[in-house]
Amino acid sequence: MSHITQVETVYTNMDDIQAAAERLGGVLVRDHRSFRAYYATENKCDSAIQFPGAHYEVGVRMQPDGTVRLAWDSWDTGGLSPIMGDSKGGLFTQAYALEAAKRAGRLKRYACRETVRPDGAVELEMIAR
Repeated sequence: MSHITQVETVYTNMDDIQAAAERLGGVLVRDHRSFRAYYATENKCDSAIQFPGAHYEVGVRMQPDGTVRLAWDSWDTGGLSPIMGDSKGGLFTQAYALEAAKRAGRLKRYACRETVRPDGAVELEMIAR
């Protein structure tokens, strides 16, 4: 039985994916051709994200149009659910969006200040220099 979730969010930058993985405590392993899941270890991918303590990995799949899609096994025993968030990968998508925004700000030479509010929301302030 397979529990592979194909994240519908379209990602566009591998460096931002790497930064998001690191933000959540993981590591992007480039050119890793399969990712671990419940049913099999031969789930095809182009790279994989590994998280300490998780038995499964997140597959990073390049698309023909140059975008990137993520796939992962959402079965609870794999250990990815608390890291990825909901079945759509909400926590990872949030981390990706923050890292992409920070990179875009740095390219414009903005200073970026990040604040985590008591409710867990993240506030990102861009300051022109």
